[in-house]
Amino acid sequence: MSNSALVSLLESNSDDLGAAGYDQYYGWGRVNAYKAVLAVKNVTLDTTPPTVSIASPLSSAVLTGITNIQGTATDNVGVTKVEFYVDTQLLATGSSGSFLFIWETTTAANGSHTLTVKAYDVANHVGQTAVTVSVNNPVVADTTPPAVSIKSPANGATVSASTKINVSATDNVAVAQVCIYLDSVKVYTGSAAPYTYNSNTKRAASGAHVITANAWDRAGNMGSAQAVTVYKK
Repeated sequence: MSNSALVSLLESNSDDLGAAGYDQYYGWGRVNAYKAVLAVKNVTLDTTPPTVSIASPLSSAVLTGITNIQGTATDNVGVTKVEFYVDTQLLATGSSGSFLFIWETTTAANGSHTLTVKAYDVANHVGQTAVTVSVNNPVVADTTPPAVSIKSPANGATVSASTKINVSATDNVAVAQVCIYLDSVKVYTGSAAPYTYNSNTKRAASGAHVITANAWDRAGNMGSAQAVTVYKK
């Protein structure tokens, strides 16, 4: 029996106390273990998992754009939950035996993927089915470079022996690498934010120094920050 079915059985076979039925003082009453065990004899145990079928898309289908995943899940008692997976990732859930899930295939890489639908019944048995499909969306070339800026220090600032350089970099897809330069010498390389370099300018000459930064995305596009000039006493 499922947990919920067992709780219901104990409640319905308890010795009623106080007002008839459930009440705020005695709940369902006092548990009567003997009556509950006798009642189990009349319970038909559910040992059959749900049956699941995917009507669309068919196995080996080639998919592009938005795709509907449709089918049915049936059970001898009742379906309580339906889950939709792409490969091993859970993307959506539902509670109807006739399911319809919407999948935006552009969120997946081109190539082969396994679509799995799992259904659960009251006793938490699970049935499932899967189809293998191929995603083939047009590949749009990434020509947009990252946007890069030097957040601190400010242009024209006077710096001391220790200066923190903070750089911001964003991209329409993803930033792959950021480099910071001090007087054209690369002093920092990073692949994850925050892009920060603690500069020790104790031995640097007095006067003006130029800070620059570049960022690259995975397609090799490069963006450059506007140079910042600082002054050391």
